[in-house]
Amino acid sequence: LLQRMWSVQIYYTRDDQNHHYQDWNKSLLVLLNHVLNLYGVLAANLNDLDASRDVVQMAELLLTKTASSSEQFYQRRQGITETCPEQLQLLPDVISFNSVMMAWGKSVQKSHFKNKRRQLNAKAVQAASTAAAERAQTILMLLLDLSVHDSELTPTETSYNAVLGAWA
Repeated sequence: LLQRMWSVQIYYTRDDQNHHYQDWNKSLLVLLNHVLNLYGVLAANLNDLDASRDVVQMAELLLTKTASSSEQFYQRRQGITETCPEQLQLLPDVISFNSVMMAWGKSVQKSHFKNKRRQLNAKAVQAASTAAAERAQTILMLLLDLSVHDSELTPTETSYNAVLGAWA
């Protein structure tokens, strides 16, 4: 759905163009944040550790696709890059990053796997938990890097709590 919405090209008169693109961009951002949050909910409710990890990796891939590099991301946010005026610009916000960090934390909640029918190897759960926490921390570091260029991307209390929760 997001990919289909990204490819939408709408033509307006020059006077209307900026206003309509801003509305579309806001709608796309809300949709992106809902999708990222749903990935986290799905990951938290799966009975399989590997499947849960795979779901969160898809969420992270979607996030990184929209924020490919800090310099390029900064330039896109500031409107510095030359883009086709008919293109929509989907740029993640702090909520987008927080959703993926929380998804990593939810993907390996130890209590989630305690009462499953098949017993998981404790070492496998610990390794997956450490890897998930490291991924959440990496995303936080990316957010901190992006915030140097854009104060709107400054990590919030939720950002830090998501990483702490992943390590817990």
